Amino acid sequence: MSDLNEKDVTKIGKHCSFEACNRLDFLPVKCALCHFNYCKEHYSFISHKCAKYEEKNEQNLSKMSNLGPINSYDCTFENCTQREMVEVVCEFCSKRFCMKHRLQIDHNCSKLESNLTDLKPKETKKEFKFEMKQNVSQKNASLAAKLTLMKLKQTAVGPPGLPEQSKYFCFIIQDGNQTNKKPFYFSIKWPVGKCIEFLSDKLKIERSKQNNLKLFLDSDHISSSNTIEELQKSNILANQGLTLNLTSS
Repeated sequence: MSDLNEKDVTKIGKHCSFEACNRLDFLPVKCALCHFNYCKEHYSFISHKCAKYEEKNEQNLSKMSNLGPINSYDCTFENCTQREMVEVVCEFCSKRFCMKHRLQIDHNCSKLESNLTDLKPKETKKEFKFEMKQNVSQKNASLAAKLTLMKLKQTAVGPPGLPEQSKYFCFIIQDGNQTNKKPFYFSIKWPVGKCIEFLSDKLKIERSKQNNLKLFLDSDHISSSNTIEELQKSNILANQGLTLNLTSS
């Protein structure tokens, strides 16, 4: 976990090579036949329509029939019955998981929880110990924010075909409802008005309400005429992963 504090974890991973997906995956799986990288949804030969699969299928089946029973590995996550042909072990807690639960955040890794738990300072006469624990808590908060952004980039919905450096990732809530955050990304070249139009379509907002839609950051209205890039430069949207409120006024 100390390695994650020393580098930007949001730059880890590769995009899924399946043309209709292109999802950023932080633990991609390389196909043994075509040697491209795929996400957990498309790592099997059939799911990514492997061009080499049919060519090698008969040969592979012949070889496999001579090997006897094939080992599979169960997932240790509670109530999960998935088994994998490849053993996937968490490098932090050393437990075995399936592709769905291989990330720390997905299997509630005990090591992750211990590192992200705020350390409350104990009463002591030595002031420097209190300051040391404050620094640890600040590092944990920064790491938690990076992990949240990592998860956001995996699940966000946005226009296809954008290069990674042109995307702005954020959470969207409607009418201040903090319990239903939805992950999105937009092109930094888009004006806010176009982002609102995109959200209207994806969130299926009634046509009668669309003309009055506005975006807010906390209580501050975000002008529809400015582009995301301009708002980043003016430090209004300086950080990725902010929560924006879409409201019909």
